[in-house]
Amino acid sequence: MSESLDTKEAERKAFVSYFQDGLWDIGIGGVLLMFVIAPFLSASLGDFWSSAVFVPFWGVLFIVLWILRRRVVRPRPEPAGGWGP
Repeated sequence: MSESLDTKEAERKAFVSYFQDGLWDIGIGGVLLMFVIAPFLSASLGDFWSSAVFVPFWGVLFIVLWILRRRVVRPRPEPAGGWGP
């Protein structure tokens, strides 16, 4: 029974630490930015190209978030009191 509780606690810590850094918020903000800018580009580029212009943006955003997660977020030490309440 204790092993099951330890597994649940480890899952909870992993979930909290994965979403705590705010990088998901940046990704969601990028999606919202695309929905805001694409209609303005649609008049001059057409529907397909107004969306396709964001492919390099998504590539750069993915690489930047990946580098941030590997270099900044993962090496972060755990606080003395732990992550949770």
